Amino acid sequence: MRKHEKRVLNWSVGGGDAMDDITGKIEELEVKAAESALIAYLTPDWEIRTYNSRLARDLLEAAADLRRRAEALKSDNSDIRPL
Repeated sequence: MRKHEKRVLNWSVGGGDAMDDITGKIEELEVKAAESALIAYLTPDWEIRTYNSRLARDLLEAAADLRRRAEALKSDNSDIRPL
């Protein structure tokens, strides 16, 4: 980078972007839960099956909890109007 050039960082700040991040995390948790459930279904090893079944359940619970919190946050901010 030359001395006269400025580096521009694009930081996204705002409610919409934050909600997109939360939605992305929820989807990521659900995908990981589905992968763990598939591994649990396909493996012949009892320990691996048990571990992945519990992991899938815990990931789905975390996704559901995050979804509830996001909905609560969204409803709390619904009465705030832009200027």
